[in-house]
Amino acid sequence: MQIMKQKYTGFTVVDLVTTASACLKLLLPEEETSRSDSWEATRCSSKRIMRPDDANIAGNVHGGTILKMIEEAGAIISTRHCNSQSGERCVAALARVERTDFLSPMCIGEVAHVSAEITYTSKRSVEVQVNVVSENILTGVKKVTNKATLWYVPLALQNVHKVLEVPPIQ
Repeated sequence: MQIMKQKYTGFTVVDLVTTASACLKLLLPEEETSRSDSWEATRCSSKRIMRPDDANIAGNVHGGTILKMIEEAGAIISTRHCNSQSGERCVAALARVERTDFLSPMCIGEVAHVSAEITYTSKRSVEVQVNVVSENILTGVKKVTNKATLWYVPLALQNVHKVLEVPPIQ
């Protein structure tokens, strides 16, 4: 894997995708393995407790922290879906953030529940809806804090300039 020696602002999309592709190649099995069922291929979720380094001085979680969790969930589910059938391996690259709504603040000590679902596929793109819910683990109170709609395109691991076809939703 090549280590890039450019400043962050000097990265291009291809540089970032090439690095992601190299990381994914390390994770892929040598042989074909069975694919997951259709529910797992179109939905995913994660949880994370919010810490002081995730928030500002008032205790509210930074929007960038939440955006990162949203994009990671979208990348996981869309890459998983795009690799759900045999064929050329790919990594799903974020192409568009159609909408991001910040509905309510999230605070230090709350648990972020991030859920992503593929809602539409076309020949060359995947639409992902992501919802973020905060949970106060002391009281059990939950509230929707964020909603987002993201679009991804599958780029071949062997040639990041090649956009692959997306399998339909089962």
